[in-house]
Amino acid sequence: MKTKFLIDPKVEAENIPKLLKLAGRRVLFPPFAKRIINKKGKKLYKEIYEIHEENKKEIKKLKITSKSSWKKIEKDYTNEMEKLTGHKLIQNKSCYFAPTINGIADIKGRKNVFVGMGFNKDTLKYIIPHELTHLHYTDILYKAKLYEAGKSPLMEGVNHLILFKTPIKNLIKSNIEYPCLNFVQQNHNFMKDLEKAWEKRKDFTSFLKEAIKIQRKNKNIKHC
Repeated sequence: MKTKFLIDPKVEAENIPKLLKLAGRRVLFPPFAKRIINKKGKKLYKEIYEIHEENKKEIKKLKITSKSSWKKIEKDYTNEMEKLTGHKLIQNKSCYFAPTINGIADIKGRKNVFVGMGFNKDTLKYIIPHELTHLHYTDILYKAKLYEAGKSPLMEGVNHLILFKTPIKNLIKSNIEYPCLNFVQQNHNFMKDLEKAWEKRKDFTSFLKEAIKIQRKNKNIKHC
């Protein structure tokens, strides 16, 4: 298995400040937000370490369950992603089980995703490929030099197309459905335009170029 599954309160503490800059306070798991929001350095690490100790069994269980589910599909996921995008995936990704953080991909560092305790077993089957896809997608944008396709609305919209409009959807054994996704519901016109371009695409790069045009002309996209 290529993706590493880890638990490390030190890495969690080191990454929280930059993840807050990347995505704001929503990156924090609400039950723990007040305990850590104004802490820095050693005080932040101490608080996170204590949270880990308080939830040790649950965090370990999340890691074991998620690692097992991902291991079953990782090879097929990688094959499908490479076939779809025409790019070989960079296999240097790590998934940290970080109780203080909601699910998020560090798209600037392009190596780590963080998954907290706010997800049930069924949602975890979806959220891990969702966040890892963000990292692989960003790698591809850098290779293709299509940086504008890395803006938040398009990154989220394309992620949903990859996971629900390709054979990858058959790998993810989750009850989450495409029409029920909040982003899809809130941005109906934007997603319909993307879907049409997706169906007509010659290859992934040509689709991204068209998707950038669609993003430019769609105003008031909700970042949900």
